[in-house]
Amino acid sequence: MLSRYFASKRNSPSPEDRVQASLADVADGACRTLHSSSQRHKPCARQLLEGLPQADRQETLTWMAQAFEVMSFPDTLLFDTALLLDRYYASLPKEDCNTAESQRRLLAAVCVALKTGSNAEPQLPLRQVVAHLGHDEVPFDDVIAAELIILRKLRFDVGTPTSRDFLEALGARLSNFQAPDRAQHLADFLLQLSLADAGLHYRYPHSMLAAAALLLALSVTCAPAAAQTAVLEDLELHFPEAADQHATLANCGRDLQSLWLMIFANQENMYLNHIRLKFSRTNYRSVSTVRPPGAPIAIVPSKAPGMSGVGQPEEQHAAPRLSKPSLDSSVIPRQDEGAAKQGPISFCLPCGRVWKLPDPHNGLCTHCGSQVEVVDPEAAEREVIRVVITELRFCLESPLKGPQSRERLYLIKRQLD
Repeated sequence: MLSRYFASKRNSPSPEDRVQASLADVADGACRTLHSSSQRHKPCARQLLEGLPQADRQETLTWMAQAFEVMSFPDTLLFDTALLLDRYYASLPKEDCNTAESQRRLLAAVCVALKTGSNAEPQLPLRQVVAHLGHDEVPFDDVIAAELIILRKLRFDVGTPTSRDFLEALGARLSNFQAPDRAQHLADFLLQLSLADAGLHYRYPHSMLAAAALLLALSVTCAPAAAQTAVLEDLELHFPEAADQHATLANCGRDLQSLWLMIFANQENMYLNHIRLKFSRTNYRSVSTVRPPGAPIAIVPSKAPGMSGVGQPEEQHAAPRLSKPSLDSSVIPRQDEGAAKQGPISFCLPCGRVWKLPDPHNGLCTHCGSQVEVVDPEAAEREVIRVVITELRFCLESPLKGPQSRERLYLIKRQLD
């Protein structure tokens, strides 16, 4: 646990480590407090998009990502500012804001985040930062007035933890397990991608979203199993009242992986393109060039502490679960002799489950909620074969080696059997 980890640093020769050791008595309790604060102030995605339409929010995220990089602001400031703005707009009635007003609010949120959320001191005085970001077009006094409006709307309750804060806390012990630093960068990349999807970013507790991103990154980078166990142990500190969080964590991991797959093929979104370009650089270990796995990764080991049974549903699938595709057009059953003998079946393309007719409840997969299709058994078998071929091709082309590749090949072999 975190408390033992920090306590082990008390006799370290490093002054920095001995300072961190002072956190031993409060670390575990702080996790619960931070999680509670995050949940209490997390905005509703629906109300957010009513106050700030998706197109406007994407434009705001793009501006922040580009401007903050020019100003050499830390990545934490992007999350701090985005959360402030999202909380503010989620608390407003639906309204039409003119460009000047939106710009003042954006600069005001940056000011608040710089004062409360970032550990790094800006290189310039705040007045010059505002002048530079606003191209000398927005009076500083107007920005300060907008800052006061935001603070009053949020009842001066700012500095709430972000998903990035939880990522840092959950990754604190990874250095003890020789986890590749590329995993931390990949998890950060996934979290910054999730900002583009307000529905996903605010669907799960931010501590769980950060854990899912980190566990997914650890799996993809073939980190030791002990590193994943450490993350799960520390995640439990945030949910002491819940006996079983593994199902929600697994769903969060699948949703995050699906977003990664979708974004990997999307070259049109300016914000996503900027994040991809940023994380393709060597100081980020070029993690945005890593190809997302097409089949689901069991981000929680089957023998995870306090989470027994996690991972087992993944092994029961008849085919690897893909990211949820568009199922607008149904598969037309073939009326051949084989189908006539066996009869049609219900088939869920995303997770590969099959049922004998009648359909599952309301025609929806009882596991993933996707719309099932009535197909003949041969059509379902052809789809499984197509998925297997895709996975084999990925394994041959993937730069990943070692236990993960062997595990993927083993799962493919089970599908062929």
